[in-house]
Amino acid sequence: MLVREVLFCLICLVFGGGVIFSFTEDLDLDLAIYFACITGLTIGYGEIVPHTPLGRLVAVLIGVIGMVFIGLIVGIAARALADVEKMRTRFDRHPK
Repeated sequence: MLVREVLFCLICLVFGGGVIFSFTEDLDLDLAIYFACITGLTIGYGEIVPHTPLGRLVAVLIGVIGMVFIGLIVGIAARALADVEKMRTRFDRHPK
């Protein structure tokens, strides 16, 4: 199922990006994963910011890739809802 793969990739992005960000910015791993999650979901509170050029690049990549994955998840959900609606209208047309 495509949803599982996209969610798995999003989780890998958060944890992988967090590990990379932890090394580039010399942060604790929990803070770096928190930053990657907030950045990947495009929330961006601003209390943790990258200070190195490599850290900024990692943050941009996490944000852009996160937007792609969120777009995929929204598209999958919209398609599933459209399929349910199509089945419902098909079912309603049949005589009882």
